[in-house]
Amino acid sequence: MAHSSSSPPVRMAALKRRIARLGLLCSGTLLERTKVCGKPACRCAADPAARHGPYYEWNRRLQGRLHHRIVSPAQARVITQAMNEYQTLLGLLADWEDASAQVILGAERLSPQTRRR
Repeated sequence: MAHSSSSPPVRMAALKRRIARLGLLCSGTLLERTKVCGKPACRCAADPAARHGPYYEWNRRLQGRLHHRIVSPAQARVITQAMNEYQTLLGLLADWEDASAQVILGAERLSPQTRRR
């Protein structure tokens, strides 16, 4: 969200409304893979375009450990939407944090150059 001329409390209220409208959220990586089966007579052995798949693998961290899960194409579509929503949430939270800093610090908001000192 771009910084508008509205006051930080007004911007934060708008951010809260946008966050409340978000749907499913998830992080991680969604991979689309194709595989070679290993049978010499199969068409996938000679033609990379004929590989089996696509298969979708969702990788994410749970309790500090990386977890891999094969998911269906329908689940992959939902995960993609949820990952997009998660990225939207991260942007909204960054905007909220900026507005909060404006409330806390007033007009003398710290700039990135001031923070390095």
